[in-house]
Order: sequence, then C-alpha cells, then structure tokens
Amino acid sequence: MWHFSIEGRIFSIELATFSREVATFSGEDVIFSIEVATFSGEDRIFSREGVIFSREGVIFSREGVIFSREVRNFSAEQAPSTS
Repeated sequence: MWHFSIEGRIFSIELATFSREVATFSGEDVIFSIEVATFSGEDRIFSREGVIFSREGVIFSREGVIFSREVRNFSAEQAPSTS
C-alpha cells in the first residue's frame, strides 16, 4: 500500500504495481509501465516519458508524485494525449 498526501490530506493506493515492460489492466490490479509509452484504449492506462496515468482508475503520477483525479485534475497542458 502506498501512502501520500495532497494539500495536507493523506491517501493510500492499494493493488498498484509497477512494471518496467508492459502496461496492462487486469481486474482490480493496476499495472503501469514506467519505461515504455503505451496506450490501451479500453482500459485507458498508459505511460509517456516516465509519467504514469490511469484515467479510469483516477491515479496520476508525475515526477514521482501520485495524484488522485478526485482531488486534483491536470490542466489541459498537463493532460496526456490519447492520439
């Protein structure tokens, strides 16, 4: 379980596993790639340049900091492209 804080609030993420090779989504486990840029249309999980995003799972990681979409949204300039 990961613990992190945003604006003074503490959050935890369970079942988050990082893989250096593939980006996949399986059941409740969220597996992200931290090296390759991939995109899975249905699962909407992908990484780009070491930045990890999960749209459906509302997990965002930028420069080692994990954000929850429910607390903080990325601006248009920061949001990943799906094209």
